[in-house]
Amino acid sequence: MGRMSHAASKQATHLTFMPAVALITISSGLRLLWITSGGFASGYFATPHGRAFSLAGASAIAAFLCATLVLRPAQARAAQLGAAVAGAADAQRATLAKELANIQRRYAAASAAAPAMLMPGAGGMAVARYLG
Repeated sequence: MGRMSHAASKQATHLTFMPAVALITISSGLRLLWITSGGFASGYFATPHGRAFSLAGASAIAAFLCATLVLRPAQARAAQLGAAVAGAADAQRATLAKELANIQRRYAAASAAAPAMLMPGAGGMAVARYLG
């Protein structure tokens, strides 16, 4: 039982720590963009550098929002439904299993979408300074 409590505590800490780190990273990126662009001057965003940095940042923020607003709640709901299916009567089990399958499909789609948004974000930030 002690190991299970430690594992649950570690996961809870991870679920709090990682979004906090992501928000700090996003905030620092926006601050650097503000400094580099001279206060978000529109002329900067017309340059290849400005377009690349802003589109890459928007892509990374979209990935964060997808993970926060879709993946995390779907994972929590799937865990609840999994436990409910295990202890449910046969009549309820089919309904719960169907809902669990729907959530698993949504989770799978979002799991593919988040990295697909994050990769152009990271790549764009890596090469933006060499454009133009």
